[in-house]
Amino acid sequence: MNKKSSLLAFMLGMAVGSAITWQMIKDRYERRIEEDRKSLEAMYSAKKMTGAVKPEAAETKPEEKPAPDPKELAERAKDKPDIGEYAKRLQGEGYTNYAGGGQVMEVKEPPKADAVDIPYVISPDDFGELDGYERISLTYYADGVLADEDNEPVDDIEEIVGDGLEHFGEYEEDSVFVRNDAKKCDYEILRDLRTFAEVVAKFR
Repeated sequence: MNKKSSLLAFMLGMAVGSAITWQMIKDRYERRIEEDRKSLEAMYSAKKMTGAVKPEAAETKPEEKPAPDPKELAERAKDKPDIGEYAKRLQGEGYTNYAGGGQVMEVKEPPKADAVDIPYVISPDDFGELDGYERISLTYYADGVLADEDNEPVDDIEEIVGDGLEHFGEYEEDSVFVRNDAKKCDYEILRDLRTFAEVVAKFR
């Protein structure tokens, strides 16, 4: 075999080897690309599946109420009824005390400033009900004398008890109760069928 034939055979062998190597490399990369493509498709399809399921709604926090406007609060306070009017309304409609078994209770209206000069008759249940009012017991004798607990006659009867002595029998036969807002006193007036002179004579 001459040199030319050997060189030609060598070059032909190299060409064939290169072609085979290139084909092998091409096949390997094509397989890898195909595997990567399938992997990407699987990943995207999984994402689509999870995206189709709606996530659970997040817990909604209660809305924070804004702080009240001081001007608005002042306007509301102006619109509120007077405490005296409110007490009158409750008294007229009757207030139900559910804590006390559902009994309808009378609401006592606070004394008005323009009516403090005139003593007035009250019920026995109202006697001593107001805080800060002194309770005083008086005796009305058969001879028309009104005396205190020390048997000292009351000088100005009308100023102390008003016309209370004319109201025996309205609530109880032998007693009447009077409130004097000017003096902040509740008076219990008990009737005595004896005369003042008879009672005082016993202590002499």
